[in-house]
Amino acid sequence: MTKTKKETKMVAAGARYWIYNPNAKKTIVAVHGLRGTHHGLQFIANSLPQYRFIIPDLPGFGESKPLRGQHTVKNYEKWLVKFISELKLATKPVLLGHSFGSIVASGFASENPNKITKLILINPLSLKGSRFGSFVGKSYYKLSRFLPEKTGTKLLKSNVATTIMTEAMLSTRDKQLRSRVYEQHFAYFGTFANRRSVNEAFASTMSGSVLPFAAKLTMPVLLIVGARDSLAPLKGQARLYNKLPNGELYIIPSVGHLIHYETPEKAAEMIEKFVN
Repeated sequence: MTKTKKETKMVAAGARYWIYNPNAKKTIVAVHGLRGTHHGLQFIANSLPQYRFIIPDLPGFGESKPLRGQHTVKNYEKWLVKFISELKLATKPVLLGHSFGSIVASGFASENPNKITKLILINPLSLKGSRFGSFVGKSYYKLSRFLPEKTGTKLLKSNVATTIMTEAMLSTRDKQLRSRVYEQHFAYFGTFANRRSVNEAFASTMSGSVLPFAAKLTMPVLLIVGARDSLAPLKGQARLYNKLPNGELYIIPSVGHLIHYETPEKAAEMIEKFVN
């Protein structure tokens, strides 16, 4: 995998962000998913050295401070408006969102179509709820809220819980790929500001989807989806695609919700064709 230059510890709108391929002319601003950080999307950035990637840790996750208000989709949208404005980019960027980040990116794009050129959604959440919203998943987050602060936070950072969530999303049986995903999740799933930010973001994931924004996404939109994604199944992706005024749909076979880890090169190939 191509190695890229990375600049760290930059801040905009109160969030840490990282730049990959800083000398490239075209810019892609990328928004990660629930419990993620910028690290997950770096594998796609590493596969596209011809584009400058700007990837923040969403407020409340990774090295970014939480939002002052609740961690709702609307408040994340407002934050993203400020974030992109403070970057002071010379040209409009392409916007990319993965999973929960797809909802945030779509909400932003629906209200600010003139601030970006194109929109890329990877494993977009096109139906309300998912396997994240199963009884077990809801109970897990509910329990973390009602336990004492220290105990609830420990539960959210539990390696056992991380393992269960990872297995729910993983499709590959390749030992090297599985090792990479587990290494990433064990390192970063527990890097959040506090349990409030995690639980509020989870609630936003459960109550929202990209579908309500679809009709207003008038810019070119690329959907990159996994054929085996049980969290964002194909029936929802087809519904979303049919509602987009100017959409493209690319289905990657034999992969689920972790395209950015399992098949970043294939995603990069479609992104390159779409952006150019």
